[in-house]
Amino acid sequence: MKPNTFILVLSILIITIIITVSLYFIYEKETNLIFDAEVIEVFEGTAIIIPLPGELMQGEELSGNITDVDVGDILRVEAKQEVRETFPLGIDVVKYEIIDR
Repeated sequence: MKPNTFILVLSILIITIIITVSLYFIYEKETNLIFDAEVIEVFEGTAIIIPLPGELMQGEELSGNITDVDVGDILRVEAKQEVRETFPLGIDVVKYEIIDR
């Protein structure tokens, strides 16, 4: 193999590796679920919510670390995608805001 050909093949291999690693880190980033829900029960440090019609997991009761809300409040919730298979389903809330009382 000629030296120029070797350098060309090596360059293509290095560029391919760099692109592959870059794409891995771009698509590895976890995206959170964002949905609107109504508070149906409130406990100390936890609330049980039901996603509104048309949202993901519509009609499923979800339990998350939500405080300072009242029954009937409508929330916009951002939660991690992992769901604990308990009853009600457990979610890890990243943040939330009250959009209607």
